[in-house]
Amino acid sequence: EILSLVQQFGVRLLRFPKANSKLLGVVNSNEADFLSTHYRRIFDAVWGVNPNKCIFPDADFAFFLEEDLIVSHDFLDFFEQLLPVLKGDKTLFSASVRNSNALSSSPGDPSVVYRSESFLGRGWVVSQSSWRGTLEPAWP
Repeated sequence: EILSLVQQFGVRLLRFPKANSKLLGVVNSNEADFLSTHYRRIFDAVWGVNPNKCIFPDADFAFFLEEDLIVSHDFLDFFEQLLPVLKGDKTLFSASVRNSNALSSSPGDPSVVYRSESFLGRGWVVSQSSWRGTLEPAWP
């Protein structure tokens, strides 16, 4: 579904082959080390330190979608409404299309968005300023 969405909207898809610890150069790794290295590789490809080697050096935001995620028909509208909020509220890290703490009363109500302390990286958007200012300097 993600591939068809990318094709429909004509955006670029960055796809990494299924990696293992050896491929990523992580020795004696645990799952946290593996995921940290995997996400760092993705962020470097999107907003890397060398603008000539990254894909979207000037993009204000990047969307991250797992390939098996099934999105709703209004998923892009949802993000479009939240990008100005993310841009204006520096206390927000990201907007996500999935929340395991979602309430049964909120699905289908386009006026309801919850702020949460949890983060699930299935489908989310983050700003380059959050990456550069908060995440990148502290990344393991």
